[in-house]
Amino acid sequence: MKKIKLFVYGSLMSEMSNNYILKGSDLLREAKTKGEYTMIDMGAFPAIVQEGYRKIKGEVYIIDQHTLERVDFLEGHPYFYKRQMIKLENGEQVVAYLLNDDLDNHEKDIVATGDWREKHGGKQCHMI
Repeated sequence: MKKIKLFVYGSLMSEMSNNYILKGSDLLREAKTKGEYTMIDMGAFPAIVQEGYRKIKGEVYIIDQHTLERVDFLEGHPYFYKRQMIKLENGEQVVAYLLNDDLDNHEKDIVATGDWREKHGGKQCHMI
């Protein structure tokens, strides 16, 4: 079965509320994206858009197709988030979920640090 490298940056990160979906997947490492994105605070969870100059902090997992389907469902792919390839600061390309360009995100707060866990003081986010 094909394995996929997935970059997560919000509730799917280790010790966060939706990490259970990645149960059985291997956490490879912490990582940052290239400085080409902006993180938006959507309330109980973040989103990233491919506009900006910030690095987003997250984790890279290796997942199987079944887990990818579960994450697609959680993320509302392709309607709310869209699954696409992004570049990490080391040049590696991985899969991530970015906010659908068709959704209005102009009134949302920007997370300047690009670090969702830091924004929440290392605490878990609310269960979605």
